[in-house]
Amino acid sequence: DKERMSHQMNENLLGRVRKIHTDQKGDTYRRIVNEFNATYPKVHQNLKTAYPYLTEHEIGICILGFLSFRAKETAQLLGFRENTIGKYRSVIRNKTGVNDLKKLIRMHLE
Repeated sequence: DKERMSHQMNENLLGRVRKIHTDQKGDTYRRIVNEFNATYPKVHQNLKTAYPYLTEHEIGICILGFLSFRAKETAQLLGFRENTIGKYRSVIRNKTGVNDLKKLIRMHLE
């Protein structure tokens, strides 16, 4: 069924992302976002269409949030301070009206 298949895709993606995050080779952030985009090719464009005022960094932070990265990990990947990520998340909530980054991405998976 569709829900089980979606859950399996997420589990496979999370496994690949954990491996990328652990090996720390090259631009880890870009590799993680590319892996997400390969699994869910429509999400980026769906977000840009629904919220054209979201920046690329904000979309990346949404993706990392969907992938369960904490603010500290997200900050390390982007080279920001942890409190900067908190500010970005607040801006994202204000721009989209959605409080949960995972929910925001889930709304645009298809």
